[in-house]
Amino acid sequence: MLYYSIYSARRLLRNANNKKTLMKRVDCALYEEFHKTTQLIKLKEPTGALIEITNGCNLSCVMCNTKMSKRPIGFIKPQIFENVLQQLIGVGIKSVGLHTVGETFMNNKLGSLLEIANHYNFNVWISTNAQFPSRIEQIYKKFPSVAYYRFSIDGATKKSYESIRSGGKYENVVDSLEVIHEINNKKRNYRISLSIDSILSSSNIYEIPMFFEKYGKYCFPENIYFGIVNGISPDPSYFRESFPFPNLIKPYIPCHMPFKSVYITYGGKVTLCCRDFDEDVVVGDIQENSLIDIWNGLQADKVRKMHLGQEKMDIRSCKSCYGPYRSISFVINEYIHSLYAYKPNIGAHGFGENIIQLLEKLDLAMANKDIGKLHENIHNAFARIN
Repeated sequence: MLYYSIYSARRLLRNANNKKTLMKRVDCALYEEFHKTTQLIKLKEPTGALIEITNGCNLSCVMCNTKMSKRPIGFIKPQIFENVLQQLIGVGIKSVGLHTVGETFMNNKLGSLLEIANHYNFNVWISTNAQFPSRIEQIYKKFPSVAYYRFSIDGATKKSYESIRSGGKYENVVDSLEVIHEINNKKRNYRISLSIDSILSSSNIYEIPMFFEKYGKYCFPENIYFGIVNGISPDPSYFRESFPFPNLIKPYIPCHMPFKSVYITYGGKVTLCCRDFDEDVVVGDIQENSLIDIWNGLQADKVRKMHLGQEKMDIRSCKSCYGPYRSISFVINEYIHSLYAYKPNIGAHGFGENIIQLLEKLDLAMANKDIGKLHENIHNAFARIN
Protein backbone atom coordinates (compact mmCIF):
# COMPACT_ATOMS: atom_id res chain seq x y z
CA MET A 1 0.00 0.00 0.00
CA LEU A 2 3.04 2.27 -0.34
CA TYR A 3 1.68 4.05 -3.41
CA TYR A 4 -1.65 4.64 -1.67
CA SER A 5 -0.03 6.08 1.48
CA ILE A 6 2.06 8.51 -0.55
CA TYR A 7 -0.94 9.36 -2.71
CA SER A 8 -3.26 9.99 0.21
CA ALA A 9 -0.90 12.37 1.96
CA ARG A 10 0.05 14.10 -1.28
CA ARG A 11 -3.53 14.45 -2.45
CA LEU A 12 -4.69 15.95 0.86
CA LEU A 13 -1.80 18.41 0.91
CA ARG A 14 -2.35 19.34 -2.72
CA ASN A 15 -6.07 19.83 -2.24
CA ALA A 16 -5.52 21.86 0.93
CA ASN A 17 -3.17 24.18 -0.92
CA ASN A 18 -4.81 24.16 -4.31
CA LYS A 19 -8.59 23.98 -3.91
CA LYS A 20 -8.87 27.12 -5.98
CA THR A 21 -6.65 25.62 -8.66
CA LEU A 22 -8.84 22.51 -8.85
CA MET A 23 -12.00 24.57 -9.20
CA LYS A 24 -10.34 26.74 -11.82
CA ARG A 25 -9.63 23.58 -13.82
CA VAL A 26 -13.26 22.53 -13.40
CA ASP A 27 -14.46 25.99 -14.47
CA CYS A 28 -12.12 25.92 -17.44
CA ALA A 29 -13.47 22.52 -18.56
CA LEU A 30 -17.05 23.76 -18.31
CA TYR A 31 -16.22 27.00 -20.12
CA GLU A 32 -14.44 25.18 -22.96
CA GLU A 33 -17.45 22.93 -23.50
CA PHE A 34 -20.44 25.18 -22.91
CA HIS A 35 -19.32 28.75 -23.58
CA LYS A 36 -16.32 28.87 -25.86
CA THR A 37 -17.12 28.81 -29.56
CA THR A 38 -13.90 27.84 -31.30
CA GLN A 39 -14.10 26.26 -34.73
CA LEU A 40 -12.05 23.14 -35.26
CA ILE A 41 -9.12 23.83 -37.56
CA LYS A 42 -6.97 21.20 -39.22
CA LEU A 43 -3.43 21.23 -37.91
CA LYS A 44 -0.63 21.59 -40.42
CA GLU A 45 0.56 18.11 -39.44
CA PRO A 46 -1.02 15.48 -37.17
CA THR A 47 0.32 15.61 -33.64
CA GLY A 48 -0.95 12.26 -32.37
CA ALA A 49 -1.25 8.71 -33.65
CA LEU A 50 -2.05 5.12 -32.78
CA ILE A 51 -0.98 2.01 -34.68
CA GLU A 52 -3.27 -0.99 -34.80
CA ILE A 53 -0.90 -3.95 -34.79
CA THR A 54 -3.94 -6.25 -34.73
CA ASN A 55 -7.70 -5.90 -34.57
CA GLY A 56 -8.03 -9.26 -32.86
CA CYS A 57 -9.00 -9.49 -29.21
CA ASN A 58 -9.12 -12.35 -26.74
CA LEU A 59 -12.12 -10.92 -24.87
CA SER A 60 -15.73 -10.01 -25.65
CA CYS A 61 -16.19 -6.96 -23.45
CA VAL A 62 -19.76 -5.76 -23.09
CA MET A 63 -18.96 -2.16 -24.07
CA CYS A 64 -16.62 -2.86 -27.00
CA ASN A 65 -18.40 -5.53 -29.09
CA THR A 66 -15.20 -5.95 -31.08
CA LYS A 67 -16.39 -9.33 -32.36
CA MET A 68 -19.16 -7.54 -34.29
CA SER A 69 -16.63 -5.90 -36.59
CA LYS A 70 -16.95 -6.98 -40.21
CA ARG A 71 -13.22 -6.76 -40.86
CA PRO A 72 -11.23 -10.00 -40.90
CA ILE A 73 -8.74 -10.47 -38.08
CA GLY A 74 -5.28 -9.48 -39.18
CA PHE A 75 -1.80 -8.53 -38.00
CA ILE A 76 0.45 -5.74 -39.18
CA LYS A 77 3.41 -6.77 -41.34
CA PRO A 78 6.85 -5.64 -40.17
CA GLN A 79 7.52 -3.76 -43.42
CA ILE A 80 4.26 -1.83 -43.07
CA PHE A 81 5.07 -1.08 -39.42
CA GLU A 82 8.50 0.24 -40.39
CA ASN A 83 7.01 2.40 -43.12
CA VAL A 84 4.48 3.81 -40.65
CA LEU A 85 7.21 4.71 -38.15
CA GLN A 86 9.26 6.43 -40.85
CA GLN A 87 6.22 8.43 -41.94
CA LEU A 88 5.35 9.41 -38.36
CA ILE A 89 8.91 10.54 -37.70
CA GLY A 90 8.65 12.61 -40.86
CA VAL A 91 5.77 14.65 -39.38
CA GLY A 92 7.42 14.98 -35.97
CA ILE A 93 5.62 12.20 -34.07
CA LYS A 94 8.05 10.23 -31.90
CA SER A 95 5.76 8.25 -29.60
CA VAL A 96 2.77 6.05 -30.29
CA GLY A 97 0.45 3.49 -28.73
CA LEU A 98 0.19 0.06 -30.37
CA HIS A 99 -3.57 -0.42 -30.40
CA THR A 100 -6.92 0.77 -31.64
CA VAL A 101 -9.67 -1.87 -31.39
CA GLY A 102 -7.53 -4.96 -30.69
CA GLU A 103 -5.42 -6.39 -27.88
CA THR A 104 -1.72 -5.63 -28.29
CA PHE A 105 -0.46 -8.97 -26.97
CA MET A 106 -2.54 -10.93 -29.48
CA ASN A 107 0.21 -10.13 -31.99
CA ASN A 108 2.81 -12.86 -31.55
CA LYS A 109 5.36 -10.81 -33.50
CA LEU A 110 5.28 -7.93 -31.04
CA GLY A 111 8.98 -8.48 -30.28
CA SER A 112 9.91 -7.99 -33.95
CA LEU A 113 7.91 -4.76 -34.07
CA LEU A 114 9.62 -3.47 -30.94
CA GLU A 115 13.01 -4.21 -32.49
CA ILE A 116 12.05 -1.96 -35.39
CA ALA A 117 10.91 0.76 -32.98
CA ASN A 118 14.23 0.48 -31.10
CA HIS A 119 16.14 0.81 -34.36
CA TYR A 120 14.47 4.17 -34.99
CA ASN A 121 14.69 5.23 -31.32
CA PHE A 122 10.91 5.47 -31.42
CA ASN A 123 8.94 5.39 -28.16
CA VAL A 124 5.96 3.06 -27.95
CA TRP A 125 3.52 2.41 -25.14
CA ILE A 126 1.22 -0.52 -24.56
CA SER A 127 -2.45 -0.64 -23.73
CA THR A 128 -3.65 -4.09 -22.66
CA ASN A 129 -6.47 -5.91 -20.92
CA ALA A 130 -3.85 -7.41 -18.58
CA GLN A 131 -4.50 -11.04 -19.48
CA PHE A 132 -0.89 -11.81 -20.49
CA PRO A 133 1.41 -11.61 -17.44
CA SER A 134 4.13 -13.80 -18.93
CA ARG A 135 4.28 -11.69 -22.10
CA ILE A 136 4.77 -8.53 -20.03
CA GLU A 137 7.75 -10.10 -18.29
CA GLN A 138 9.24 -11.34 -21.58
CA ILE A 139 8.88 -7.94 -23.23
CA TYR A 140 10.47 -6.15 -20.28
CA LYS A 141 13.51 -8.45 -20.26
CA LYS A 142 14.18 -7.82 -23.94
CA PHE A 143 12.87 -4.26 -24.27
CA PRO A 144 13.16 -2.55 -20.86
CA SER A 145 12.73 0.87 -22.49
CA VAL A 146 9.08 0.03 -23.20
CA ALA A 147 8.25 1.61 -19.89
CA TYR A 148 4.63 2.77 -20.05
CA TYR A 149 1.64 0.45 -19.76
CA ARG A 150 -2.04 1.19 -19.51
CA PHE A 151 -4.22 -1.55 -18.03
CA SER A 152 -7.96 -1.62 -18.67
CA ILE A 153 -9.54 -2.88 -15.44
CA ASP A 154 -13.24 -2.31 -14.92
CA GLY A 155 -13.84 -4.28 -11.75
CA ALA A 156 -12.32 -4.53 -8.29
CA THR A 157 -13.71 -8.02 -7.72
CA LYS A 158 -13.60 -11.19 -9.76
CA LYS A 159 -17.37 -11.13 -10.25
CA SER A 160 -17.65 -7.56 -11.54
CA TYR A 161 -14.49 -7.76 -13.66
CA GLU A 162 -15.45 -10.98 -15.41
CA SER A 163 -19.04 -9.82 -15.97
CA ILE A 164 -17.74 -6.82 -17.92
CA ARG A 165 -14.57 -8.25 -19.48
CA SER A 166 -16.25 -11.39 -20.77
CA GLY A 167 -13.75 -14.19 -21.34
CA GLY A 168 -11.16 -12.64 -19.05
CA LYS A 169 -9.82 -14.06 -15.80
CA TYR A 170 -9.40 -11.75 -12.85
CA GLU A 171 -6.46 -13.86 -11.65
CA ASN A 172 -4.55 -12.90 -14.81
CA VAL A 173 -5.08 -9.22 -14.00
CA VAL A 174 -3.62 -9.70 -10.52
CA ASP A 175 -0.68 -11.69 -11.94
CA SER A 176 0.02 -8.95 -14.49
CA LEU A 177 -0.01 -6.32 -11.76
CA GLU A 178 2.35 -8.42 -9.67
CA VAL A 179 4.78 -8.78 -12.57
CA ILE A 180 5.05 -5.00 -12.86
CA HIS A 181 5.23 -4.63 -9.07
CA GLU A 182 8.16 -7.07 -8.92
CA ILE A 183 9.96 -5.29 -11.75
CA ASN A 184 9.55 -1.91 -10.06
CA ASN A 185 10.66 -3.19 -6.66
CA LYS A 186 14.08 -4.09 -8.00
CA LYS A 187 16.79 -1.55 -8.66
CA ARG A 188 16.90 -1.23 -12.41
CA ASN A 189 17.70 1.42 -14.99
CA TYR A 190 14.13 1.28 -16.25
CA ARG A 191 10.91 1.15 -14.27
CA ILE A 192 7.46 0.62 -15.68
CA SER A 193 5.03 3.50 -15.37
CA LEU A 194 1.53 2.11 -15.00
CA SER A 195 -1.88 3.69 -15.31
CA ILE A 196 -5.26 2.00 -14.94
CA ASP A 197 -8.33 2.94 -16.95
CA SER A 198 -11.70 1.97 -15.54
CA ILE A 199 -15.10 2.56 -17.09
CA LEU A 200 -17.82 3.48 -14.62
CA SER A 201 -20.97 1.41 -14.85
CA SER A 202 -23.80 0.07 -12.72
CA SER A 203 -21.66 -3.05 -12.24
CA ASN A 204 -18.80 -1.32 -10.43
CA ILE A 205 -19.98 2.06 -9.10
CA TYR A 206 -20.49 0.63 -5.60
CA GLU A 207 -16.96 -0.78 -5.35
CA ILE A 208 -14.86 2.25 -6.27
CA PRO A 209 -13.04 2.45 -2.90
CA MET A 210 -11.85 -1.09 -3.57
CA PHE A 211 -10.06 0.12 -6.70
CA PHE A 212 -7.87 2.34 -4.54
CA GLU A 213 -7.39 -0.31 -1.87
CA LYS A 214 -6.54 -3.15 -4.26
CA TYR A 215 -4.66 -1.35 -7.00
CA GLY A 216 -2.96 1.32 -4.89
CA LYS A 217 -0.19 -1.21 -4.34
CA TYR A 218 0.74 -1.16 -8.02
CA CYS A 219 0.48 2.44 -9.18
CA PHE A 220 -0.18 5.87 -7.78
CA PRO A 221 -3.98 5.93 -7.38
CA GLU A 222 -4.03 9.35 -9.01
CA ASN A 223 -3.10 7.34 -12.13
CA ILE A 224 -6.33 5.36 -11.84
CA TYR A 225 -8.72 7.07 -14.23
CA PHE A 226 -12.46 6.60 -13.95
CA GLY A 227 -14.08 7.28 -17.27
CA ILE A 228 -17.66 7.24 -18.42
CA VAL A 229 -18.40 4.69 -21.12
CA ASN A 230 -19.02 6.10 -24.59
CA GLY A 231 -20.88 4.89 -27.63
CA ILE A 232 -17.88 4.24 -29.89
CA SER A 233 -18.89 0.65 -30.59
CA PRO A 234 -20.65 -1.41 -33.28
CA ASP A 235 -23.47 -1.77 -30.73
CA PRO A 236 -23.67 1.10 -28.20
CA SER A 237 -26.67 -0.30 -26.29
CA TYR A 238 -24.56 -1.11 -23.21
CA PHE A 239 -23.71 2.56 -22.93
CA ARG A 240 -27.38 3.50 -22.71
CA GLU A 241 -28.00 0.80 -20.11
CA SER A 242 -25.00 1.52 -17.90
CA PHE A 243 -25.26 5.32 -18.03
CA PRO A 244 -28.92 6.24 -17.45
CA PHE A 245 -28.38 10.01 -17.59
CA PRO A 246 -29.59 10.91 -21.10
CA ASN A 247 -29.12 14.66 -20.74
CA LEU A 248 -25.39 14.25 -20.12
CA ILE A 249 -24.98 12.54 -23.50
CA LYS A 250 -24.30 14.23 -26.80
CA PRO A 251 -23.39 13.17 -30.37
CA TYR A 252 -19.67 13.29 -31.04
CA ILE A 253 -20.14 15.45 -34.12
CA PRO A 254 -18.07 17.50 -34.61
CA CYS A 255 -15.21 15.30 -33.46
CA HIS A 256 -11.72 16.63 -32.79
CA MET A 257 -9.92 13.52 -34.06
CA PRO A 258 -9.96 14.26 -37.81
CA PHE A 259 -8.35 17.63 -37.15
CA LYS A 260 -5.49 16.52 -34.89
CA SER A 261 -4.55 12.85 -35.19
CA VAL A 262 -4.13 9.84 -37.45
CA TYR A 263 -4.73 6.17 -36.80
CA ILE A 264 -3.18 3.36 -38.82
CA THR A 265 -4.90 0.00 -39.34
CA TYR A 266 -2.94 -3.25 -39.46
CA GLY A 267 -3.16 -3.17 -43.28
CA GLY A 268 -1.61 0.30 -43.53
CA LYS A 269 -4.84 2.21 -44.06
CA VAL A 270 -5.00 5.70 -42.57
CA THR A 271 -8.20 6.49 -40.68
CA LEU A 272 -9.28 9.58 -38.74
CA CYS A 273 -11.01 7.61 -35.95
CA CYS A 274 -9.34 5.88 -33.00
CA ARG A 275 -11.98 3.10 -32.97
CA ASP A 276 -12.67 2.52 -36.64
CA PHE A 277 -14.01 -1.02 -36.33
CA ASP A 278 -15.02 -1.36 -39.99
CA GLU A 279 -12.72 1.18 -41.68
CA ASP A 280 -15.59 3.64 -42.17
CA VAL A 281 -13.31 6.67 -41.81
CA VAL A 282 -10.35 5.54 -43.94
CA VAL A 283 -8.89 8.38 -46.01
CA GLY A 284 -5.87 6.76 -47.62
CA ASP A 285 -3.28 3.97 -47.72
CA ILE A 286 0.20 4.62 -46.39
CA GLN A 287 1.62 2.08 -48.83
CA GLU A 288 0.38 4.14 -51.77
CA ASN A 289 0.81 7.74 -50.59
CA SER A 290 2.78 9.62 -47.99
CA LEU A 291 1.16 10.33 -44.65
CA ILE A 292 1.33 14.08 -45.14
CA ASP A 293 -0.30 13.82 -48.59
CA ILE A 294 -3.10 11.72 -47.09
CA TRP A 295 -3.49 14.22 -44.23
CA ASN A 296 -3.88 17.05 -46.73
CA GLY A 297 -5.85 14.99 -49.25
CA LEU A 298 -9.37 15.39 -50.56
CA GLN A 299 -10.75 12.39 -48.68
CA ALA A 300 -9.51 13.68 -45.33
CA ASP A 301 -10.84 17.16 -46.05
CA LYS A 302 -14.22 15.70 -46.96
CA VAL A 303 -14.44 13.99 -43.56
CA ARG A 304 -13.58 17.27 -41.83
CA LYS A 305 -16.18 19.17 -43.84
CA MET A 306 -18.82 16.66 -42.80
CA HIS A 307 -17.88 17.16 -39.15
CA LEU A 308 -18.10 20.93 -39.58
CA GLY A 309 -21.52 20.65 -41.19
CA GLN A 310 -20.22 21.91 -44.53
CA GLU A 311 -21.27 18.67 -46.21
CA LYS A 312 -23.89 16.08 -45.35
CA MET A 313 -22.62 13.53 -42.82
CA ASP A 314 -22.81 10.11 -44.42
CA ILE A 315 -20.27 8.15 -42.34
CA ARG A 316 -22.24 5.41 -40.59
CA SER A 317 -20.01 5.06 -37.53
CA CYS A 318 -19.78 8.83 -37.02
CA LYS A 319 -23.57 9.22 -37.14
CA SER A 320 -24.01 6.61 -34.39
CA CYS A 321 -21.13 7.85 -32.21
CA TYR A 322 -22.02 9.63 -28.99
CA GLY A 323 -20.93 9.87 -25.38
CA PRO A 324 -20.92 12.02 -22.25
CA TYR A 325 -19.89 15.65 -22.28
CA ARG A 326 -16.13 15.62 -21.87
CA SER A 327 -16.24 18.19 -19.08
CA ILE A 328 -18.62 15.91 -17.15
CA SER A 329 -16.20 12.99 -17.52
CA PHE A 330 -13.40 15.20 -16.20
CA VAL A 331 -15.50 16.42 -13.27
CA ILE A 332 -16.59 12.92 -12.23
CA ASN A 333 -13.01 11.59 -12.21
CA GLU A 334 -11.80 14.56 -10.13
CA TYR A 335 -14.79 14.19 -7.80
CA ILE A 336 -14.03 10.50 -7.21
CA HIS A 337 -10.42 11.21 -6.29
CA SER A 338 -11.30 14.14 -4.05
CA LEU A 339 -14.07 12.17 -2.37
CA TYR A 340 -11.74 9.29 -1.60
CA ALA A 341 -8.96 11.58 -0.36
CA TYR A 342 -11.25 13.38 2.09
CA LYS A 343 -13.87 10.79 2.96
CA PRO A 344 -12.34 7.33 2.53
CA ASN A 345 -14.43 5.89 5.36
CA ILE A 346 -17.91 6.54 4.01
CA GLY A 347 -18.08 2.98 2.72
CA ALA A 348 -18.53 1.54 -0.74
CA HIS A 349 -22.30 2.09 -0.83
CA GLY A 350 -22.08 5.67 0.42
CA PHE A 351 -19.36 6.35 -2.12
CA GLY A 352 -21.47 5.07 -5.00
CA GLU A 353 -24.52 7.01 -3.79
CA ASN A 354 -22.55 10.28 -3.74
CA ILE A 355 -21.53 9.80 -7.36
CA ILE A 356 -25.03 8.85 -8.48
CA GLN A 357 -26.57 11.83 -6.67
CA LEU A 358 -24.14 14.21 -8.37
CA LEU A 359 -24.88 12.69 -11.77
CA GLU A 360 -28.62 12.98 -11.15
CA LYS A 361 -28.31 16.68 -10.28
CA LEU A 362 -26.17 17.35 -13.32
CA ASP A 363 -28.60 15.44 -15.53
CA LEU A 364 -31.52 17.51 -14.22
CA ALA A 365 -29.64 20.76 -14.81
CA MET A 366 -28.82 19.76 -18.37
CA ALA A 367 -32.43 18.70 -18.99
CA ASN A 368 -33.27 22.38 -18.63
CA LYS A 369 -30.07 23.51 -20.38
CA ASP A 370 -29.26 25.39 -17.17
CA ILE A 371 -25.47 25.72 -17.33
CA GLY A 372 -25.50 28.02 -14.31
CA LYS A 373 -27.20 25.33 -12.23
CA LEU A 374 -24.79 22.74 -13.58
CA HIS A 375 -21.88 24.90 -12.44
CA GLU A 376 -23.48 25.50 -9.05
CA ASN A 377 -24.13 21.80 -8.42
CA ILE A 378 -20.54 20.93 -9.24
CA HIS A 379 -19.10 23.61 -6.96
CA ASN A 380 -21.44 22.59 -4.13
CA ALA A 381 -20.47 18.93 -4.47
CA PHE A 382 -16.74 19.70 -4.16
CA ALA A 383 -17.36 22.17 -1.34
CA ARG A 384 -19.20 19.53 0.71
CA ILE A 385 -16.32 17.07 0.60
CA ASN A 386 -13.50 19.59 0.96
